[in-house]
Amino acid sequence: MNKKNDPVRETVIHVLLAIAGLFIAESLITILFIGGMFGTWSERKTMVLLGLTAGSVMGAGMFLHMKKSLEESLAFGEKSASGQIRKSYAFRMIVIGILMVLAAWSGWFDILALFLGIMNLKIAVYLQPILHKIFHRKEDIR
Repeated sequence: MNKKNDPVRETVIHVLLAIAGLFIAESLITILFIGGMFGTWSERKTMVLLGLTAGSVMGAGMFLHMKKSLEESLAFGEKSASGQIRKSYAFRMIVIGILMVLAAWSGWFDILALFLGIMNLKIAVYLQPILHKIFHRKEDIR
């Protein structure tokens, strides 16, 4: 199959672009409205931006790990595949839990912003069908 017409690759790109777009929008809102307007900077603003950055990177990493895990599980039989999917899910949740505890312990990140960054994955997945229509509408016009 041609890389340009690969629907899985296209979906991955759309979701990662949506995560990046959400991150940019949230960062702009943070810069403009948290701890004073654009001209002033605060430690709180830095912590929120670090939390959003770390969370968005973690969300994108989770999505790529899910893709890889699903592709690998297709090589297994029906019973083995579900076990493999459960193991990869447990691995992701344990890693995210550990990273969130470390982030809270370090004090460098705003935990709510970190959580919001991770939730960008969920929002991006819900936005993917809309992005699909937008990108394909542009192709139809050409």
